[in-house]
Amino acid sequence: MKKTQLFVTALLGLMLLLPMSSMAKVTSPYLLPAQVTEVSVSNNNFTYKYPQVQGLPEASAQKFINEDIQKHINNFILPMQKVNEFGAKHSDVITGKVQANITYTIPCNTDGIFSVIINESANVMHKNGKVNSYNAKNCFNYAKDGTVITAEGIAPAYKYLGEADPFSKASLKASVQTAAKAQGFTLLPEFEQNLSDAANNFYFDSDTNIHALYAPGTIAPENKGYIDVPLTK
Repeated sequence: MKKTQLFVTALLGLMLLLPMSSMAKVTSPYLLPAQVTEVSVSNNNFTYKYPQVQGLPEASAQKFINEDIQKHINNFILPMQKVNEFGAKHSDVITGKVQANITYTIPCNTDGIFSVIINESANVMHKNGKVNSYNAKNCFNYAKDGTVITAEGIAPAYKYLGEADPFSKASLKASVQTAAKAQGFTLLPEFEQNLSDAANNFYFDSDTNIHALYAPGTIAPENKGYIDVPLTK
């Protein structure tokens, strides 16, 4: 069994509270890909798309994942709609001209893990001609039993396998330095202060390797945009 498969088996076994001796028995339907449908909304200056899952073995898990994704969408769209309709307090925002957009990618939908990256952007126009732009990439990871996968939850699986925690400070520092060399970007002098940001914004790829997405200006100059740092391989 590949290391990534061993990790997923250990992770799901721990999440499902199975005895260590039974972890190898974690199989379908939890490991099967989820069916995905797309919700697409276009309303004036607001265009957004997001995924919803179907066909999970537990209805409660499916309901939780879909509602959690919907909650994150609402947390961005609803305030933008309010600003668009009423303007911002003590500002010269032009009402009716706020633009917002959401797209998404699904980097992992296999081996019991569902990862989604939500891409948010907005432009807020002011009467003085200034435009404030906002862009963000937010990662969300779920086990198909309806559990949110966190950095803290990952550590026990790696400990069980005798591997280093990819979110430890030493591991993150080594991963970031390797990425900087491979991708050709310069690390900020204070980059170590922001290493722990990885725990709040990471995703799994199609091979269930873990990647951190560092926001602009956290580990590299802001003009480099988001930095994708592989944490495992």
